Amino acid sequence: MRTRDKRRTTRQLLSIGAITSTLGLAGGLVAPTAASASNSVTITYWSWNPGTVIMTEQAKAFEKLNPNVTVDVSAPTYDDYLVALKAAANAGKMPTVFGAQEGGMARQYQPYSVSLGPLATKSLGSNWKAGFLPAGLSAAQVGNTPGNTNFYYLPESLQSTAMLINTAWFTKLKVPVPTTFQQMIADAKVFNANNQPLMVVGGEDGWQNEDVFLQFANQTAPGQFYSAEASGKGFTSPGLVSAMTYFKDLFTDHIVEKDELGAVYYPTLANTFQTQGTGGMSPLGSWTLSAALKSASPPDPLTKAWTYVPFPKLCSTCKPVPLTGADVIVGLGNTSTGAVQAAGWKFLQFLTQGGGETIYADQLIDLPSKTGLIPTGPLSDLYIPNGIALFNHFEALANEGTPRYVVNPNLNTALITALANVASGQKSPEAALASLNGIS
Repeated sequence: MRTRDKRRTTRQLLSIGAITSTLGLAGGLVAPTAASASNSVTITYWSWNPGTVIMTEQAKAFEKLNPNVTVDVSAPTYDDYLVALKAAANAGKMPTVFGAQEGGMARQYQPYSVSLGPLATKSLGSNWKAGFLPAGLSAAQVGNTPGNTNFYYLPESLQSTAMLINTAWFTKLKVPVPTTFQQMIADAKVFNANNQPLMVVGGEDGWQNEDVFLQFANQTAPGQFYSAEASGKGFTSPGLVSAMTYFKDLFTDHIVEKDELGAVYYPTLANTFQTQGTGGMSPLGSWTLSAALKSASPPDPLTKAWTYVPFPKLCSTCKPVPLTGADVIVGLGNTSTGAVQAAGWKFLQFLTQGGGETIYADQLIDLPSKTGLIPTGPLSDLYIPNGIALFNHFEALANEGTPRYVVNPNLNTALITALANVASGQKSPEAALASLNGIS
């Protein structure tokens, strides 16, 4: 799984950084315990996302509705969270409610999670799935082993990818916003001549490289990467080699400069691209809407000209297909029992189908997974025009997209390394892809 805590706006990073440590397990987290009063319980809520400020707001709103329940919130950084969650699982003291990422992380903690389908049917009725967008339910099951249709998590958020465009630079330099790869090459020459990068990518932590490659593969080899991931072979198919070759061409044609391989997007490039208006485009997605809120730090005038477009086509017959993911899926730890587990399940419903989901959605950090939930107030407070239409567009893209996360953590690490090797010229596309075959 990739280190997704770095995929944050500056505003979110400030929220996540405002963490108050509590004594307990590794990472400063505390295990769930029952309160002293027989009719009261204390549950724990652990996650790295959406951060301390929003998670605390969710907890307080739930406590107001349920005065017999106390929610202890812990929201460390992503890396610290992984350490703490692993320690909790090993100690047999899982948090009552915890956040996970779809894919490898979800699979890793599936044995420590309660199967939620029976609880949902009992609490919400046999048609409970209708309360979630289909893409969210699919994301919640990405970590399942083949044939396992149970739900060990429910989605709190969704996201879909798109190319974020700073139209002001294209207008100033009198070049078109590219719709094809060849136009990207032509535009890059003009941008570079004016000391501006065309495409801004943070390559150090690898997630943007991976996003770009998977979107290339969606065009040149639809479905083949996911088939190869499942079988452990087939990564050197002609379509995937073509996708990796286009990825190489990003750097050899100076669409992306190689020095960005040593840069992280959050917060470094986010500050230059999203706040200061440097560069023409960046492969991002729906989560960046929160950076366009007028209540956030006022951006440079250039960034008021943001728009989103599909990834440029690689060939005349290619079809751009976005990626879809759930940044947060929520599980119920299986070491909680009785009244604590019942309160945890009630809180998990609040986070995914109740007021907690509304609080999350109002921050525009990600798309909500609840059917029909549109945060109209925040969407009218965007620098970007037509916020509601854009929000609906992103939700439509989420239901069209292919999985954004690589399920096998070993394969994910190897793919990120392979992409860095190709971008830096250390390996050919064929050799880099061949290194992925046989990884288990």
